Amino acid sequence: MDKINEIYAYFRLSGVDLDPDEITAKVGIEPTETWKTGDLIIRPKGRRVTRKFSLWKVKSKLDPLGELDPTEVLDLHVESVFEQLEPGWESLVKICRDYDALICGVVYVYTDMPAICLTKENIKKISELNAGIDIDVYARIKE
Repeated sequence: MDKINEIYAYFRLSGVDLDPDEITAKVGIEPTETWKTGDLIIRPKGRRVTRKFSLWKVKSKLDPLGELDPTEVLDLHVESVFEQLEPGWESLVKICRDYDALICGVVYVYTDMPAICLTKENIKKISELNAGIDIDVYARIKE
């Protein structure tokens, strides 16, 4: 069976002195993932390293392998993230002034290249959060 494209998006807030539990309490939203500066990571082959910064992350709830319109799939994932952030939006806007905020998109391409576009409404929201945009595209197409 041929693989299909895998696409998802997430919001991440990071900083050396960021306290993920404090962010959760202030915005009232449960993150998808967190970690703290100094947390231990055990890499393959047993190599041990520590986290250099703390992270608070909310990932799209849409299926990354879902059959979405390829002309708007990434934007729909970003929209899903914003829907989750909406209840704590005002607090989050203030918090983002003090930490590194990013909207991230991840695209694994196994078939046709999907469109990578964002609506002006979502770009406006990214700007309100004083966030950057990071989109990683991994071409896995076999010739």
